[in-house]
Amino acid sequence: MNDLKSLAGSLLLGLFLTLPLSAAEYAQGDLVIKDPYTRSTPPGTTVAGGFMNITNTGKDADTLIGGTVDFAANVEIHEMPVIDGVMKMRQLPNGLDIPPGATVALKPGGYHVMFINLSTPLKAGETRKLTLKFARAGEVTLSLPVRDVAAMQHPGMQHNMPHHGMQDTAEHKAEHEMPVNEMQNMLHANPMPNLMRVLQQYADQLQLSEEQQERLQQWRSENQENTRALARQIAEDEQLLLDMALGDAAAADLEQQYANIASARQQLVEIKIACRDNLKAVLNAGQYQQVIAHYRQEFAGTHQHGMVKP
Repeated sequence: MNDLKSLAGSLLLGLFLTLPLSAAEYAQGDLVIKDPYTRSTPPGTTVAGGFMNITNTGKDADTLIGGTVDFAANVEIHEMPVIDGVMKMRQLPNGLDIPPGATVALKPGGYHVMFINLSTPLKAGETRKLTLKFARAGEVTLSLPVRDVAAMQHPGMQHNMPHHGMQDTAEHKAEHEMPVNEMQNMLHANPMPNLMRVLQQYADQLQLSEEQQERLQQWRSENQENTRALARQIAEDEQLLLDMALGDAAAADLEQQYANIASARQQLVEIKIACRDNLKAVLNAGQYQQVIAHYRQEFAGTHQHGMVKP
């Protein structure tokens, strides 16, 4: 009889070992996993990330050592350290430690679960299953909502996410903190797709080599300030053209001012064409197509440009 009671108790313990505390919170042994999710991917993307917060409420450390899904061939645990001023992505072959009493955040630009060789695109609104494996707590299966990456990273919003694979320099941070008026200037003045911006947001998925990162960073260093200066110049010249047209400026002066604006726009277009060609030279064909797919999915409908005519 005692053996039967013991067996029943063990079965009940197994049933409740993995206990959903809420729609986005799970308990597994001493671990509490909150807000797991992944992000939507366009067709052609081969990798995606899984994100969540893991809290260890126990007295002993645990380790996230792997996982399985039915939508990708492999699941790995990755980190994004900054090495010699460059943020890089690498696998944690021994897993991710979860210290006792601590919460470890898995988030874009930091620790994350990497889904490699996707069998199908991840679509916003879907829910996928992810089984994580811990050294002490064992396995836990989570519901993984697919969030709309376009809504999370709308180009008009302030971005606080680190750019993966790019140097974390003062210049890079300056772009991250671009004032709203400068961003509006760029969207208005630039008639070409801003592929570098897309590339920065998805460098973790592109799995850029160190050489690729260095070549892309060199391009940014050589061309970023000139591009911004042209955008500011176009905005200022268009405002001046408007003031001249509302005043008593001669037709020849208005035409010359309009020609100045057209010349600046031409220079901006030439830089963007060179940027596109540089991306084609640095990235392989698959990486470049992923950048284009992300742009079409998230940015093409919101890109604003045009000229103010007299």
